[in-house]
Amino acid sequence: MNCKIGIVTLVGNFNYGNRLQNFALQEAISNLGYTAQTLGVKNQEKIYKKTIKKILFYSSGIITKNARINNFARCIKIEKFTNKYINQSEYSLPIEKNRDIDKHFDTFIVGSDQVWNPHYNLNNNYFLNFTNKRKISYAASLGITNLPKKFENNLIQALDSFYAISVREQSAVNILQSKINKKINFVLDPTFLLTKNQWEEYISTYHLKNIEENYILLYFLGDISEEIWRKINELSILYDAKIINLMDSQNQKYYVIDPFEFLLYIKNCTLFFTDSFHGTVFSIILNKQFVVCERSLGADGNMNTRLESLLDNFKLNNRTFTMQISMNLWTNQNFDKVNKILSIYRSESLNFLKQSLED
Repeated sequence: MNCKIGIVTLVGNFNYGNRLQNFALQEAISNLGYTAQTLGVKNQEKIYKKTIKKILFYSSGIITKNARINNFARCIKIEKFTNKYINQSEYSLPIEKNRDIDKHFDTFIVGSDQVWNPHYNLNNNYFLNFTNKRKISYAASLGITNLPKKFENNLIQALDSFYAISVREQSAVNILQSKINKKINFVLDPTFLLTKNQWEEYISTYHLKNIEENYILLYFLGDISEEIWRKINELSILYDAKIINLMDSQNQKYYVIDPFEFLLYIKNCTLFFTDSFHGTVFSIILNKQFVVCERSLGADGNMNTRLESLLDNFKLNNRTFTMQISMNLWTNQNFDKVNKILSIYRSESLNFLKQSLED
């Protein structure tokens, strides 16, 4: 088998989950016997700067010199990860429709991540409008529950030419199935396609220097409220655990890390607080005690649809943050049933991917 698959996804060296889902989909395709390459994005440097400023201004209101230096260093470190582990194509988005790229690929897959989130102002390349080859979506995410009418019309028209369609949230299945005369499949995020043992093998050569044996890990892409901080500090005292905040841009030791080091921090923590989709995903994969907190990003809308769907799928709704919940519940999650659910979903998701790629 010598088929080449082109992956179209969000590309940016500033987000661990984005890089890890890209890597995971590539590896899953490779494990099925195909060659996968990811298309890049032109003017990526401008996108980096815009995203970094947005994150920093939202979280602290002020971009300090130290934060700028650490953000640059962090992007460089994640970029090195991309260059080492992601098989990158010579082609970059945006791409006009032409036959040249079709000579180099047999099939194109869009996904995963929020490739169909209308608030991201993405171009129609994320509907694979540039190719006449087979089009597949794998675990594409809308990220929201209500589609703007203009975007909805474009999406419905574009998906008519897709060979197979899958999405990452059950809510997206419900939205699209009522509007499109094609089967909309629910599948897992690509990171779930690799097992706990496989991920641990990937990070086995990584070592964190001077890492504390007992720590509460924080990874928040939005603000941390006062009540959440209060509860975290209570737990820190109760369990005599250090607090490590991976999004503290002032702290180079914890902030300037690559995606595999990010996984290592999760793997070794006592308890993990996050508002991140992929932070939650890897807590499940690695069977770590975790607490999910709500996140809202202003104009981008509520970001919790993905997390709610994820927790529903694994019967883990008790992992959401409330001030009234017993702290013992947060540290005593049994993952036996979760792992059984994951095994079933993983098999179904891999089967969708395999059947969609086969001739």
